[in-house]
Amino acid sequence: DSLVEEVAGRLRGSAHCVAALHGESGAGKTVAAIAVGFATLAELPWQEFMQGSSPLTFRQELARFARTHATGLAADADEEEAVEAARRWLHSRMVSRWRSVS
Repeated sequence: DSLVEEVAGRLRGSAHCVAALHGESGAGKTVAAIAVGFATLAELPWQEFMQGSSPLTFRQELARFARTHATGLAADADEEEAVEAARRWLHSRMVSRWRSVS
C-alpha cells in the first residue's frame, strides 16, 4: 500500500512524471501498477500500460501504441517507423500532461 501511495503521489505531483515499476518476476509489479492506475483515475483518466520486460518487448509495445494512437503512420509502416511515431506522439503530449506507469 505504501508503494502505491508513493507512486500515485508522485504522478499527481508532477506535470511530467513517468513511473516505471521493476523487479523480479512475480514480485507484484502488475498488481501495483493497476492499483496506482485506480488510485489516480480521477486525476488521470487516460492511462497507458506497457509491458517492458525486455527492450524487444517494450519496442513491440511502442509500435502497438503507435498503430493505435499516432496519426499519419502508414498501415504498412515497419516497427522502427512505428516506434519513432510513438516516441514523437508521447513527446508531444509531455509538453502538456502525460503520465505512465509500466
